[in-house]
Order: sequence, then C-alpha cells, then structure tokens
Amino acid sequence: MSQIELDEILINIRNKGEVHTKLIKILIEEEGVYTNKGRLNRSALSRMMKMKPKEIDDLFYDFQKEFVR
Repeated sequence: MSQIELDEILINIRNKGEVHTKLIKILIEEEGVYTNKGRLNRSALSRMMKMKPKEIDDLFYDFQKEFVR
C-alpha cells in the first residue's frame, strides 16, 4: 500500500465523523493505549474515548470496510 493510498483512506475515515477522527488521533499520538509489547489495550482505549468496547468495535469495523475498498 502506498502512502497516497493510505492518506486517501485516512481522509475517507476522517470524513465519517468526529468520533472517527478522535480515534485516529488517539491511535497515532497516545502511547497509553498500547501494551509494553505494542498491542492495543482496548480497555485503555475505551476509557480514553469514553465509549463502551462494543462501540469501539463498531468503529474498527468502519475502518476495516474502508481498507477493503
């Protein structure tokens, strides 16, 4: 995947709404949502987003749909 394709996907995701933009920002900028081994800590992410884990899963599903296009 080229950088141009990735930028296009991120723009499409950001256009979906403010919550999607906030999630991208947290995933890129916050180290506290990752474990020492670099895995995503969904509990920490849920607390930072102030959302339930199921709602976070729905956001990730939206992301996944954009990457499949």
